[in-house]
Amino acid sequence: VREYGIKVCSIMPGFVNTPMLHSATQNFNFDKCIQSEDIAEGVLYILRTPYNVCPTEIKYRPQYTPILK
Repeated sequence: VREYGIKVCSIMPGFVNTPMLHSATQNFNFDKCIQSEDIAEGVLYILRTPYNVCPTEIKYRPQYTPILK
């Protein structure tokens, strides 16, 4: 798809504070999870890159572990 000017980028988030995560576990400190707004900022970054630049991967990990012991 590159010849058509389409950029492809893998976005690999860690634990994101979403309803899906809340329903999957209660053993998390959700305040320490990545927020969906953080992922949206990454998408905007990709979209704003110049035409001759193609980010291929963005990995997100929480700064601090959200898993409670």
